[in-house]
Amino acid sequence: MRGTQHGLFHQLAHESMYISYLFVGAIFVLEQKLYPYAHRYALSFTFLLCYFMWREHALMKEDMSDRRIHMLQAEINFALCLSWAYSSYNTKSLFSYVVSLGLIILNGCWLMTAGLAGSYCNVTMHMVAPLFVLEALFIASGIVLCTVYFVSSTLHDIKSGASSSKYSTLPIAGNEGCVLQEYSTVDDEEHGLSIEVLQ
Repeated sequence: MRGTQHGLFHQLAHESMYISYLFVGAIFVLEQKLYPYAHRYALSFTFLLCYFMWREHALMKEDMSDRRIHMLQAEINFALCLSWAYSSYNTKSLFSYVVSLGLIILNGCWLMTAGLAGSYCNVTMHMVAPLFVLEALFIASGIVLCTVYFVSSTLHDIKSGASSSKYSTLPIAGNEGCVLQEYSTVDDEEHGLSIEVLQ
């Protein structure tokens, strides 16, 4: 930081984006003493801070394509702020988890793209949006394919487990005035005996 020609605060602007995640780590460690899901609020706040840092970092760029790449990085962080804020509000939303996962992966991939574009590749303004869209589509397709694979394999395991089970019917009479219910026992050798109520 002392050796840079741009001064102390030039490097400090870079480092503060990454140091801000230490705040999330501290909240995560102290979460038992705070309140449930405090780390999600901390992540949402940190992504908001990173949005401001990336936006200001983008505005100082002179090259238009470099400025656009960094502005997209800022917008990804803002979307992450919103998705984690929503997951804090609606903790049972599977959609918010999937969107947050996809955005975090996109954030990392686009960060590497920004580094490659600044050092090794000549990225023009016309290439920025297609690169961003292709990365986002690739990540979304990967999440969908993984979901389809794991859900279909889980359903296959459930169906095969149900077809191999042996059912026997045990009628159980209720007390006077109660409806007679029929129970079926499932003989599952792997998990032991369980009872399933049929209505």
